[in-house]
Amino acid sequence: MAPPSTMRLLALVATTCALQPTLRTTPRRAGRTQVSMLGGFQMPTLDSLFKKDAKTITSREPGWLKEAREVSGYADRVAEIEALAETMASKTDEELRENTLLLRQRRQSGESLDDLLPEAFAACREASTRSLGLRHYDVQLVGGMALHEGKLAEMATGEGKTLVATCPLYLRSLDEKGAHVITVNDYLARRDAETLQPLFDALGLTVGVVQSESTSDQRRAAYACDAVWKSTSESGALRQRHAVEQASRRWRERAVNLISTQVRRHVRYE
Repeated sequence: MAPPSTMRLLALVATTCALQPTLRTTPRRAGRTQVSMLGGFQMPTLDSLFKKDAKTITSREPGWLKEAREVSGYADRVAEIEALAETMASKTDEELRENTLLLRQRRQSGESLDDLLPEAFAACREASTRSLGLRHYDVQLVGGMALHEGKLAEMATGEGKTLVATCPLYLRSLDEKGAHVITVNDYLARRDAETLQPLFDALGLTVGVVQSESTSDQRRAAYACDAVWKSTSESGALRQRHAVEQASRRWRERAVNLISTQVRRHVRYE
């Protein structure tokens, strides 16, 4: 009888021979198919990222790039305003006031406020320099542009918020519909209006102030001005008064209609 080690070796050889046909007939695995993890995404080119028109910026661009574009646009506008500084400085006081009439005529002719912005801001800065001895810094001009665009311009105490509002206020007044500045209370509204009165006089604009104790005649006269200062509470009260007046007018009209209908019926049946 063979020793145990030999028996184990023979058993291993027999098992290998039995499995060998199976190993040979096992089909080969199919070739791997290439799978793209990008899902059809194409890397954007520089032309698609850096467009000339800021309005056509795609949503793929990061937020910081959009903000950089806006800041760059403001810097270009500041350069345009600075280029008009000498022209405005060479004008006489009368010519500076007449410039407002010219800008209003151009506005009525169809020019947009954005097109008039550089010249309007330059004129306002020159008027401020002459009348108040205060010249707008570049960052204050940028703040005025942001306000004109309907954005919030956050500034710390002492950075000149009062002066910042003058440029967009002057620009908006070119529509001759009245431009309003809303402050937190009556004191600041009166103070700012009195402080900036010489500036707007130099530009040929009228200034009005609406206070909580103002009478109806005083309010009408103030709202007829080119630049109007008032408080936040006055703005809320104004909306409420308008709503009440409109409601009262509707009820008066309805009462008149009812009365006239009754009269017609009475006449008809007689």
